[in-house]
Amino acid sequence: MIRYLIERTVFLFYILMLLGVFVGLGSYFLFSRDLPQLPNDLRKINLSLATEIYSADGERIKVLGQRYPVPLEDISPNFTNAIIAAEDASFYQHKGLDHRALMRALYMNIRERKILQGGSTITQQLSKNLFFSFERNWVRKVKELLISFQLEATFSKEKILEAYCNQIYFGNGAYGVEEAAQTYFRKRARDLTILQGALLAGLPNSPNYTNPFKDYERSMRRAEYILTRMVKEHLISSEEKKEALSSSLELIRPREDDNPSRYFLNYVLAKLESKYGKEFVHFGGLKVFTTLDTRLQGFAQRSALSHLEALESKMVHGVEKNIYR
Repeated sequence: MIRYLIERTVFLFYILMLLGVFVGLGSYFLFSRDLPQLPNDLRKINLSLATEIYSADGERIKVLGQRYPVPLEDISPNFTNAIIAAEDASFYQHKGLDHRALMRALYMNIRERKILQGGSTITQQLSKNLFFSFERNWVRKVKELLISFQLEATFSKEKILEAYCNQIYFGNGAYGVEEAAQTYFRKRARDLTILQGALLAGLPNSPNYTNPFKDYERSMRRAEYILTRMVKEHLISSEEKKEALSSSLELIRPREDDNPSRYFLNYVLAKLESKYGKEFVHFGGLKVFTTLDTRLQGFAQRSALSHLEALESKMVHGVEKNIYR
């Protein structure tokens, strides 16, 4: 009886494997014609055209999606180790799909009855960012997986990691680790400390929620979690984690947006992103022409500031008069 059950189990296992192969081959032949052609150099994908926004009088008032890609050797291992620990601990072992991470994420999401974990590998995330950002269905997921396999078969792990580090969004308009290092610490990506690398690695998962400019404590908790992951994956020692947490983060003050048209631009961007998606708007190489008259906007801005200064002066003088009465 036991031997029979074992034989049946093995038989079913082989049947499922065979079915999986047929499904995989069928998916490939079904979607392969629609898959984009991979470039011969992954660095080319970060040379996408920026989107330009113009006023009604022809002045360029905003440029979106500018990237400053750097080679992997110019990115500190303090960051690359952190992003691997945070996003894909088995990056150097899998071939585009991490079966264990996928099953673990599925189990957690079913148990909690909500989406808590994604299970996507760095290669899958790169595939999604490159080609399928505008679709949200199972077809996109299949295409994303097929491209992941192609990426893994065509390029080295180092090239995939380099492209990913130059692609991801870190909040505050920073795309790619070089610009993120400048935005948050005013330094090059190659000079990031362990703590700075961990903090930046915690941003792509939720750039607004864990933004240190908006919620420093939450951002530091996320960085501490990633440092713990790095210790678990033997990327740093417990002593290095302790030293990192006691070191200075050296976070700079956020850059102030003094563009007088920023509120109008934010409104335009919100409308465009809701209709076409953020990736297409920021990296589609669009030329957007608006109704804004920069000359009149300048007059309105100066008039409002002058009025506010006059009100403030009256309030100060009024307070002083009351004091001396």
